[in-house]
Amino acid sequence: MSTELSQWLHDLSQGDERAAQQLWELYFEKLVRLAKRKMEGLSLRSADEEDVALSAMNSFCRGLAAHRFDEIAGADELWKLLVTITARKVSAQRRLHFAQKRGGGRVRGESIFDSNDRLGIGEVLGREPSPELAVGFAESCREMIDSLEDETLQKIVLLTLEGYRTPEIAEKLGCVRRTVERKLQLIREKWGQNEP
Repeated sequence: MSTELSQWLHDLSQGDERAAQQLWELYFEKLVRLAKRKMEGLSLRSADEEDVALSAMNSFCRGLAAHRFDEIAGADELWKLLVTITARKVSAQRRLHFAQKRGGGRVRGESIFDSNDRLGIGEVLGREPSPELAVGFAESCREMIDSLEDETLQKIVLLTLEGYRTPEIAEKLGCVRRTVERKLQLIREKWGQNEP
């Protein structure tokens, strides 16, 4: 291993931010390209190739600080390790994507709609909601939005409900797309905590 790389890894394991920056500059874009290739054909809303590369770099830095990667013998070995971590992150995103697509284990068959008079899903979908149901739904939405308490989070939810996409929301709020994505993740987490 080059003495420079060896020094960076040593410094990084000691928490040196300059060493982290140097490794970041050397490897981050390569990891983004790698993640993009591996995620090709996968339409992911929860994470993109930059998120995956960022997560891989973060895992590597934490592992290095915990001395799990003390045996790295050279630049080739370091690259192989970063590729492995990135590939695992992509696999995790792929599993998450397809689990969510399948309903995350909460999908039920048409039998859920059966009753004494044997109504199928076609009958349920063909009906308009009652006024009581529509009001109840609107109230539930308002309660969920109000539970966020942060005005920016509320604006993001409302803009999303109006059909705006993440880049459009970022433009309207005067921030970058990544900020909106992080806030959307925070919203999901907050609402997920309120589930029974």
